[in-house]
Amino acid sequence: MIDLRSERGQTLVLVLVLVMAFSLVVTAVLGLSSATATANQRTTGIVRQREAAEAATEFGIQSVKSGTAKDFAAVPAPVTVGAPVVNGEGGNVTITQRNVTALVVSGPATITRVAGTVTQAYTAQFTENATTYVLPYGVAWAIVSGAGATIAQNGALTATVATTVVISATLANATATFSITVN
Repeated sequence: MIDLRSERGQTLVLVLVLVMAFSLVVTAVLGLSSATATANQRTTGIVRQREAAEAATEFGIQSVKSGTAKDFAAVPAPVTVGAPVVNGEGGNVTITQRNVTALVVSGPATITRVAGTVTQAYTAQFTENATTYVLPYGVAWAIVSGAGATIAQNGALTATVATTVVISATLANATATFSITVN
């Protein structure tokens, strides 16, 4: 006959319940850690590719600034510059010629020398895809005519004699000229 008031065997039931609960918790935690590890691997790969792309872009910008690809504006086809390998990711940077539809030089048409010299900054306004930008840099500035005048690549014109100076600005496929009277 079984004694219903006896506590014999109750410990076994409690241990089995605890083992089952622990097994369920461990299984859930292991499933989450596996998913987390997979997500971390994918995220790390994406971050490395993005960093490599950023480094390649910066390399392309520096190539243009330093002169490695400075003549890309004269070439109708895109120029490809080999980028260094970063984070195990490598590749090329393709520099595409801008589609400049209008280029205008802006600044004063008459400047006056003080103490024999004058320096005046000029900018180039260019339109690309219906948007107008103003920049002194990135434009190839040149003196077309005018004795005693020089122009820096930031658009700063320096004149030492009274004359008429014609400057030009070239960006991608567009060139603009501007005439300045130096008094």
